[in-house]
Parts: sequence; C-alpha cells; structure tokens
Amino acid sequence: MALFLALLTLGDDTLGEDTADALTRVHLAARAAYYGSAAATPATARQSTQQHDYRRMWRARLTEPGWRLTGAFSDGSLRGFSAAQVPPGDPDAPGQPVHLAALYVDPGHWGIGIGSLLYDAFETAWRSTATPAATLEVWSQNHRARVFYARRGWELDGRVRPAHAGTDYLGMVLRAHAPDGP
Repeated sequence: MALFLALLTLGDDTLGEDTADALTRVHLAARAAYYGSAAATPATARQSTQQHDYRRMWRARLTEPGWRLTGAFSDGSLRGFSAAQVPPGDPDAPGQPVHLAALYVDPGHWGIGIGSLLYDAFETAWRSTATPAATLEVWSQNHRARVFYARRGWELDGRVRPAHAGTDYLGMVLRAHAPDGP
C-alpha cells in the first residue's frame, strides 16, 4: 500500500473550525509519546484543562503574522505539522534567525518519512531567505529528536532552559553557510 502525503501551508480555515483542534491532537499525542509515562509528562500535557490553552495557542499562530505552519496530510487527516516563527522585516535582509518552534508527527505515523518531509519543507523555506541561522529547542531526554536534528547539521548552541523533573530544553542552531567559491 502506497502512502500519499500532501503538504499544505496551514491557515485558520484549512480544516474549517477543526484546524486548531487537529494541531492540538497531533501536538499532544506526540508529546505524550516522547515524554513517556504520566510521571514524566509535564503537567501541562496531562491536564485536560490545559488543552484549551494549546487550542488557543495554535489558533492564534494560524493567524498571527510571522508564523508559518505547514501540515502533512494523508487520507484527509493531519498526520504532522511544523511551525516556524519568521523574524519581522524584509525576509531577504539578514537579521534574526528563523525559529523552528514545533515539528510534531502523530506517533502512529512515525518512521514513514513525515517528519523528514516537514523538516525538508522548513529548511527549504528558511534557506530561501537571507536569515543567518535557524534555531530550535529540544527536550534533553528526547533522543529521537536530538539525533534527527544532529543528522541534519544542527548543533547545540549553549542555550538551556529548565524543563520538568530536573530535565532541560536544549537550544540548537543551524547556520547558513556561504556557497563555496568558484
């Protein structure tokens, strides 16, 4: 059976009223899978009352200037998405880095290339601008994600932000390299 994937730039009306709900569903499913047991899951991902905050966050990011969301679909359903924060100003003028704020894939669809497809779309869009670097944060215990980004040239940049249960979020950077000379 062949898997057909379509990438779409997401807007508030991509899936009608359900766009923010679909983003929240994939977001929370992926977080639950990589955080593991309830003991290791941050309270914000465990408490159903917080899901409303995620819906509100994704709904806002669908319409706020400076955010670019891309979704991967198969069989009419959202299977994964990325969210990048693009610095304000002229996209062709050097300035602040583009921030890859999210790259989530529904765990039932891990290992079939959806994350790579979304990542490649992000990197292609970023490299088409004059921004000098791209940044992201990754949970220190999410080894799958850390390997995924390291294989693509990302490096730890020294930024550390406290997470939960004595763990951290680690900053990573991917720098634009000048083309090789003649």
